[in-house]
Amino acid sequence: MLFFLNYVLDKVDRMNLEFQSEQYSLAPLLAFIAGEYRSIHGMFIKEDVLFTGKLSDINPQDTTRKSEKLNLGGRCNVLLIKEPLHDSGAGERFLIDCRNFLVELCLQMRKHFPFE
Repeated sequence: MLFFLNYVLDKVDRMNLEFQSEQYSLAPLLAFIAGEYRSIHGMFIKEDVLFTGKLSDINPQDTTRKSEKLNLGGRCNVLLIKEPLHDSGAGERFLIDCRNFLVELCLQMRKHFPFE
């Protein structure tokens, strides 16, 4: 879980730094945030959904568009390959928690940033 959070929270931290910067330009800021939003969606949404429409039309809660395989960051993915979680649903619970975290992050970004 810590490898996953390290990967995702690094993205969130970079976005926060952009917002807190004293010298910023609106157009690059919009492009940066939209790129990070798309990147986070790409961790759990099917790729074809990301590039067929507008970002504002993607609903992170739409279960029909979810990818079967999560991208949890390189270090986390490698660890899960080396040491798969097989015991009593722990692996599935972990993946559900990660997906829920990503969905909530996208919902919060959407609430606070206009992607139209």
